[in-house]
Amino acid sequence: MVPAYKSGQKQHQSGLHSNSSGAWSRKERIVANKCDLCEDSGHGPECVRVCPTNALQLIVPSQIEDSISGKRLASAQSLQQFGGFSRL
Repeated sequence: MVPAYKSGQKQHQSGLHSNSSGAWSRKERIVANKCDLCEDSGHGPECVRVCPTNALQLIVPSQIEDSISGKRLASAQSLQQFGGFSRL
């Protein structure tokens, strides 16, 4: 989220004010800024690299598909090991 600018001037939300340091002031307009995944850095997304809790991850669809396939195979092998399952 970043402040919105128009013609070099910070934009404010009409009718909204905030109390900062005991003084009321017009609340600036905040907009979402599209992530470009730090495409110019050559090292991938910086937010993923510096996330202190590793909560951010770059998802690669083929890796997700491989993970799901592996889990399904492991489940099927586990069922087979214990006699499979019966259908009603």
